[in-house]
Amino acid sequence: MLLSLAASHAELPLGRLADLSAATADFGAALAEANAAHDGVPLDGWVVLSTCNRVEIHVDATLFHDGLDVVVEALEQATGWRRPELTTSFQVRAGRPAAEHLFRVASGLESIVLGEAEITGQVRAAFNDALHEGSTTPMLNELFQHSLRTAKRVSSATSLGRAGRSSAEVVLDTAAAALGGGSGASTLAGRRVLVIGSGAYSRVVCAELALRRVNEVGVFSPSGRRSASIDAYGYEHVTAETVDEWMRAADVIVTCSGQGVATVTVESLAGREGAVRPLVVMDAALQSDVADGVAELAGVQVLGLNSLAVGLSGVGDEALAEAEVVVGDGVDRFENRRRERRADPVIVRMRQYLRGIVDEEMASLRTRLPEETVAEVERSVRRVYRKVLHTPTVNAHRHAQAGQTDEYLRALHMVMGIDMDNREATAVIDTEKLPLDAVFSAVQQAETGSEAEVS
Repeated sequence: MLLSLAASHAELPLGRLADLSAATADFGAALAEANAAHDGVPLDGWVVLSTCNRVEIHVDATLFHDGLDVVVEALEQATGWRRPELTTSFQVRAGRPAAEHLFRVASGLESIVLGEAEITGQVRAAFNDALHEGSTTPMLNELFQHSLRTAKRVSSATSLGRAGRSSAEVVLDTAAAALGGGSGASTLAGRRVLVIGSGAYSRVVCAELALRRVNEVGVFSPSGRRSASIDAYGYEHVTAETVDEWMRAADVIVTCSGQGVATVTVESLAGREGAVRPLVVMDAALQSDVADGVAELAGVQVLGLNSLAVGLSGVGDEALAEAEVVVGDGVDRFENRRRERRADPVIVRMRQYLRGIVDEEMASLRTRLPEETVAEVERSVRRVYRKVLHTPTVNAHRHAQAGQTDEYLRALHMVMGIDMDNREATAVIDTEKLPLDAVFSAVQQAETGSEAEVS
């Protein structure tokens, strides 16, 4: 069964989310260890999506409650958080709601900046990592492949996707608007911009500044690492000795180092207070790079990630509705395939049953007839075998799509004498978004009720 546990900017403060994201950077190994140690090994596979805005674990589980237990045990081990902290931080979905959530995430509909382009690449990277580690299953492969195809359709066939928005674009548009220059690609031309950080997001911001032909750009890495953007775009390498000078002269500061240590401080801006030229500080790090008190300085405006709302993203209701239709269609396609997969064990069993009959007959003929004659008969019988299986196979898929696999199994037993239960079939269980602690509480109450009935 398909389960997902998700924590994002919608549920956690950004600083807390940053701690969780850092702790789950190599979560796959912890999950594999916890799964192997659990009686019954309840997880068949998993994909971990850990970004600056979300931590999500998508699993293919054989047992609902035991599967959740394994994930939470692994999270406890990886993060050092106590179980109550974890269970109030994650939301649980199962079945279709879990699939729909991933499709929305991959298409940018759950991002701070609606329709952002970067998240699709992050989902693809998480899936590729899981493939490399061998932790996926056929169902998870189809889930992620369908979600990425749907995200591509949203990007290429809707007005939301054609807008091509990235969070870096919105950050710089927001800064330009705060300076009073309106929005658009050229509004920061002639401005002086300092980028703090040298990681992936810093490179995206620098690339966007280059597209906007912003020439006065400095890049400062608190760790001292030289950013590749300096050489790629001819930007200035700002050192610890010159960073305060850059801060005092900048029109825009974009912070994205995420080290949790304040780089932009009241002291670093000393001498700028009351300056004629205003300063906009875009604090784009999950763990703030901006010290308390900076926002109180005259002429200084500090805007965080939470400032990047729908309105600033330029996403209208019509564009969102258009993307929602594409996502809904993609989820329907995946769900149809998921239901079809319930028929796979049935089809395998039918083939094994009929192949066994054919093999027995061929073995009997080989004791009485020449091999050349038996080979010719076997070719004819196997052609008949394939034709006989065609209609039952089609019907098995059709009944699985309609949720009637169990009825089909009973019919097989009655007509053909095939006796099998449906334990191998993929369970289809749907659970809407629920807090993880509420799920555990409900399961505990159900188990307590069952014990009371038995006694």
